Formats: sequence, C-alpha cells, structure tokens
Amino acid sequence: MKVNIRNIRGIMVDIDTPVIEFRQPRMKKRKFKIVAPGDEHIFPLGLSPKTGYEFTVEFTRLYDREPKLRKYRQVIIHVNNKNGKTITKKKVKISLPK
Repeated sequence: MKVNIRNIRGIMVDIDTPVIEFRQPRMKKRKFKIVAPGDEHIFPLGLSPKTGYEFTVEFTRLYDREPKLRKYRQVIIHVNNKNGKTITKKKVKISLPK
C-alpha cells in the first residue's frame, strides 16, 4: 500500500512516526509503528510547505510475523505531528488474495 503525506499548509510541519492500526469488528485492535527497512531513520520528518513524502507499506512482513493479522480487513494509518496532535488518519479496507 502506498502512503503519500503532503504538507498543504503554509508552514513547516514535523511528522512523527506514522502508526498503522489493524481493526476488525469484535476483535482487538493491533497497532504498529511504521519503520524503514534497515537502519534508515526517516521519522521524525520535517515537511516544508507544499512538499510531500511517499512510502510503501509492505504487509507481507507483518503477516509473516503475525499470521492472525490476515483476519483483519480494515487498516487505519495515523499521522501525528511531533507534539502528538493528529494531523490526519486514513481508513482503508483491504482484501487478501486467495
């Protein structure tokens, strides 16, 4: 899944590490911080006005570590600033190939 974060404000915004939340009715929520592969440190990320950043979330690695996540059909990406204030959250329904 591709995630595109854009700063449409006229000021600099510091983005904290995004969180991906798996949800399913009548099941507990599971949250994971999104980290870059290897030792790459991307977050916190400072976005200048009218700029953006795009990254891809690979579910395969999560599913390999936590097979129960395959039952979850709803994903929410939480994006907060460094002070913890929610900037945006996006809900996505997912379907797995058979």
